[in-house]
Amino acid sequence: MALLKVENLSKKYNEFAGLHGLDFCLEEGEIVGLVGPNGAGKSTSIKSLLGLIEADHGHVWFGAEKMPISYPEVKRLLGFEPY
Repeated sequence: MALLKVENLSKKYNEFAGLHGLDFCLEEGEIVGLVGPNGAGKSTSIKSLLGLIEADHGHVWFGAEKMPISYPEVKRLLGFEPY
């Protein structure tokens, strides 16, 4: 079972697609990095997964638990420092 599974995560800023159909699985013990040019959606991806911004579409599972796209209770428990 995947530790983290993301399906079709999307976020638009006005007419600009900050994320379009992000899909991935992270298995227990894996180490991954998000790489890409400026504007590729790296920060938007992380902020969406942390609940700091609300995705427009998609599904996220943590283990067997499906998370709602907007989960404000998570925001209270997290900090985010992008640098």
